[in-house]
Amino acid sequence: MDLNTEDLIREIKEIKNRYGRDLIILTHHYQRPEIVALGDEVGDSYILCKKAYNSEARYIVFCGVRFMAESAEILRRDNQLVFHPDPFSGCPMADMAESEDVIRAFSQLDEIWGKGSYIPVVYMNSSAEVKSLAGMRDGVVCTSSNADRIVSYALNKGKKVIFLPDEYLGYNTFVKMGLKSSILAYWDYSQEFGG
Repeated sequence: MDLNTEDLIREIKEIKNRYGRDLIILTHHYQRPEIVALGDEVGDSYILCKKAYNSEARYIVFCGVRFMAESAEILRRDNQLVFHPDPFSGCPMADMAESEDVIRAFSQLDEIWGKGSYIPVVYMNSSAEVKSLAGMRDGVVCTSSNADRIVSYALNKGKKVIFLPDEYLGYNTFVKMGLKSSILAYWDYSQEFGG
């Protein structure tokens, strides 16, 4: 650890002491050890978003990738501010679903299956924009731990399912539930009508 890092750590500790309960630092498991050591809470994206939502702190510093800070920003109260130290830190999985591609996929699925015949299921590790696009079509955000309940919800409504941004959570959930994958959409954005 160089002197600059030690100075930064000392300064962050001073800021934490000055703000007390008005400041919370949320750190994802994937952060460097010195960042995790400064965190008030450490966890995965879902747990940290719940911590942000339940926090009384006025200032929430989210040390994770962009979609995590976006989620905390959506859930925050009016008197809270969310800070993200590195707004350019992306998540490869979240980046698999670009909003333009999702819009095109939904439009083409409307032609193939009919509008309203499917429910978009968006994994937590997605951008706020993709979550919003799914929400405009009565879609749902899921985690890997509740994906089976979300699929059951969609199927009980008589709908087909498209998982975003990654097909494998959907496929593996269907296999685990003993379901046929024919009611699950696989979409290749580079192919006309998904391939």
